[in-house]
Amino acid sequence: MIFQDERGTWHLTRYDHVKLLLLDPRFSRRPPPDAGYMHQEKSQSRLESMVSKWILYNDPPEHTQMRSYFSSFLQPNFLKTTKNIITDITDHLLRKLLNKSNFDFMTCFAAALPTSVLNSLFGTQLSQETMRQWSSSVAAAIDHASPADLENATTTVLAMEQYFADKLSQPESCHTGWLRDLLFIKKQNQLSLDDVIAMCTFLLIAGQETLQLSLGLGVIALINHPEQLAKLQQDVNNIPNAVEEILRFCSPVRKLCRWTKEAIQIEKIIIPANQLVVGLIQQANHDPEQFVMPERFDIARRNNRHLTFGCGIHNCIGSLLARFEMQIAFNKLLPHLHRFKLNTNEIKFLPYSSFHYLTHLPIELH
Repeated sequence: MIFQDERGTWHLTRYDHVKLLLLDPRFSRRPPPDAGYMHQEKSQSRLESMVSKWILYNDPPEHTQMRSYFSSFLQPNFLKTTKNIITDITDHLLRKLLNKSNFDFMTCFAAALPTSVLNSLFGTQLSQETMRQWSSSVAAAIDHASPADLENATTTVLAMEQYFADKLSQPESCHTGWLRDLLFIKKQNQLSLDDVIAMCTFLLIAGQETLQLSLGLGVIALINHPEQLAKLQQDVNNIPNAVEEILRFCSPVRKLCRWTKEAIQIEKIIIPANQLVVGLIQQANHDPEQFVMPERFDIARRNNRHLTFGCGIHNCIGSLLARFEMQIAFNKLLPHLHRFKLNTNEIKFLPYSSFHYLTHLPIELH
């Protein structure tokens, strides 16, 4: 389905159409100067200044150059060196979890895993509370940008930028991890300090949100489908497939946006130039023309080419790491999930249009 809402925004729901949106260079991540899609407060905000430097919001050739910087240290071989780190953190969190009779899975595990892993990879010692506050503040402002959200995000952006500026200005404290790698990239490519700080903030935010939401949504999906949970417990070799099915079935990302550089025809509909077009990821991931029985949660599903991590040049730069963390986490959680009882009345989501934003997942351990 292709439709235009009352504000003039176009929406795509079909898998093939959303994939076209992500692949076709006639769609841009950058709005035209006179688009008027954001109010003045947001367009002039510190948040907009920061995210405009993120790889996520750029087209080639800037995007191509940025991706080469990240690719220099986010190689597949990088996963081999992080496996023990992720496994040790997961084991530690799980031991603490299993000593409780009641817990909030989002706080005690889903958020704690990526924040701990990121601290290890950056070589930092930020608290989980600080990292979650920073990430959730930016996510809220990006999603709906109310005046209060923008005010909170401005405080957050200033705090993040100051933190990383202080760290990067002391090379002796950046002798390991991503900070060391980013300082090397800065020197080799003659980047500004602001450019490298923007890369740090992007890694910090992007490295948390998708993973922590996917872990929580995945636990709900497995508990609500006990036959699939039992099947997975009988054959752990299905864990990589199960991770892909979690990402498809309950995608943490609801939508991705682009702007038309020129008039584009999709089937019989012509979308004019300079229009905001939204690809609805959840609907695309449940398109029956792409997926057999899409409303069925099937941990053995094959050829599961979902769009949760995007595709093409904008395929999520951290997707390999996120998948790896999910596989390790569910491998460790799997023997215990049959003991998890959901308190469904207390599960809480925030009403975001961009994310399936799960915030509270109370569990009773039986």
